[in-house]
Amino acid sequence: MQAMDDDLLVGVLAQKGKPPLAMVVDCRVSKGWNDIPPREVEIRFAREVEGITLYEGRRVRSVKGNVVRLRLQAGGGQMVQIDV
Repeated sequence: MQAMDDDLLVGVLAQKGKPPLAMVVDCRVSKGWNDIPPREVEIRFAREVEGITLYEGRRVRSVKGNVVRLRLQAGGGQMVQIDV
């Protein structure tokens, strides 16, 4: 990661011979239900990253380049594949 918005946690999962996966989690939380609205966040990966594949349920979406914007619920997350 080169840069990302505040209150995000990103864990990179790597397996030899496979593209790395990153789990992006929005760390904002509240004790109340739906107190915090979803937000759009931006993550800038290393320059070597050529594309990012987003897995959204059964839907798969690809983004060219090393920057991705995600809409996350507070406490929610998104899995992405890092294509180098």
